[in-house]
Amino acid sequence: MTEAPVRPVRRGEIATAIDAVAVQISSSTKLNRYPAVFQAVQQLCRAGGIARPHILSFGSSSGEEAHTLSTQYFAGSPILGLEVAEDVLAQSRESYGANPDLRFEKSGVYEPEPESFDVIFAMSVLCRWPETRNMTDIAQLFPFANFEKQTAYLDSLLKPGGIMVIYNASYGFLHSRTSRHYDLIAHPRITTAGFVKRFRKDGGEDPSVAPTDCVYRKQQANERIGARGLVIRDHALKPIAVIERDIAIG
Repeated sequence: MTEAPVRPVRRGEIATAIDAVAVQISSSTKLNRYPAVFQAVQQLCRAGGIARPHILSFGSSSGEEAHTLSTQYFAGSPILGLEVAEDVLAQSRESYGANPDLRFEKSGVYEPEPESFDVIFAMSVLCRWPETRNMTDIAQLFPFANFEKQTAYLDSLLKPGGIMVIYNASYGFLHSRTSRHYDLIAHPRITTAGFVKRFRKDGGEDPSVAPTDCVYRKQQANERIGARGLVIRDHALKPIAVIERDIAIG
């Protein structure tokens, strides 16, 4: 009996078990998509003395983000792209696999070592867009618990002192338990956290002011100030303020 050919799986067709943590369906991307964010993180790595950061491109799609980071911002840095959709994963390997600094693996199958990255980019992946554009409640489509599960996973992969970038997300990272051991970076290049609509933890639409928080630094063990405080750092990673976390998240 001849077996039917295996058809590549797109994000929108992922099995239920993976859908529990997989988020964005669209795999749309392009080269140098977020230059202001990439430039800011490049400067933060220099300020932190990280000359050759190990980088994770989470939800790497067809590889344009990883390629951009490697060729324009972090030459010589090892960069891992994790992607769940098999067809775009294959495309990234075909297009950019010749670069020895890039590696593309299937998310949920390949498991990186804990605390193995200096920088993690989760760009337009912890969201459901554009289908949430006109929604006022996404609790059923994308519950906050799924977002929090993903951020906890990414936290497990990031080294203390590392940089986490969560851009174009449906929820605010500062609402998550994971964020309690992160500082917020206030960088002049970062004027927006993206165009994706934000929602509250209960899934309801958040009509508050447009957020700008999207870049965070994981605290070292000796830097903990307690769950209620939030340290703000500048572009040179110097602490400039400590505020009540409840005030920061509204």
